[in-house]
Formats: sequence, structure tokens, C-alpha cells
Amino acid sequence: MEPPCLPSPPIDPMELLGRDYPSFHAAVDAVEAALNTLPQSCLPPVHALTSGLYSRRLFMPAGSVIVSKIHRRQHQYVALSGVATVLTADGASRVTAGQSGITEPGTRRLLFIHEDSEWMTFHPTDQTDIESIENDLIIPRHLLEETLTQLLP
Repeated sequence: MEPPCLPSPPIDPMELLGRDYPSFHAAVDAVEAALNTLPQSCLPPVHALTSGLYSRRLFMPAGSVIVSKIHRRQHQYVALSGVATVLTADGASRVTAGQSGITEPGTRRLLFIHEDSEWMTFHPTDQTDIESIENDLIIPRHLLEETLTQLLP
């Protein structure tokens, strides 16, 4: 799977979010489409595997706007450094270094990076191939509604 790429220079995603969309995912789709028209800067994640656990660490420079992947499984995350405003379907929050949390299935985030930031996520798995792990952890956007119906009670 390709590393996340960041647009440069950033657009004003808040202007796009101010429009009327049928869902949070539709609004994020519009932001992502606009970001994808800009030159990109790729930031490869750092992967680590231990017995039964996969972790990934991602550096995000200040001024970046990032659209996360859609997560298939519950997992933990830690903000190792920096400050970001994070929008999800549940609203906005400010995440600072040292904060941790749980990502629920179907979560997708729009991140506004205020200070250079580094986040790390942790995923239980016995797989050892990074591409296979990512395919298992990430829901392709076009399969979101169908997949969530299968995953959620």
C-alpha cells in the first residue's frame, strides 16, 4: 500500500466542509478529492512487527491536512508528539502529545496538523506481510457501507 501523501500547498478544507453534504464521509470525500488535485509529499509510515502485534508510526508536518484511511477493526493509537485538530463523524477534538485512544471500526479522520506530529497505532495480528496486514485493516471507501453492515452489531 502506498504511503500517505500530503498536498502542498494546502487548500482550505473548512471551506469545503462548510457546504451541505449528505454524510461526514461525503464531506471528507470532497476534501480528499480537492487535496488529490494538489502536488503531494509522501511520508512513509514506519512499520514494526512483534509476536501478535503490528504497529505503524507516522510523522505529519505542521500545516498538513490529512485524510485517514477507514479502519476495519478496533485498535489503539497514541499521539507521540505535536498538536492536531481531528474531525470525525462524532465531531472535532484537539489531540496533543501524550494522548491516546481507541479507534472504532468504520472510523475515518480529517486531521489538521498544527505542530509537527507523530502518531503510532497498534493492531493485533498474526500476519507478517505488511501489504496483507494493511489490506485486512483498511476498508476501501467504495465498500464502506457494505463492510460496516457486516462488522457492526
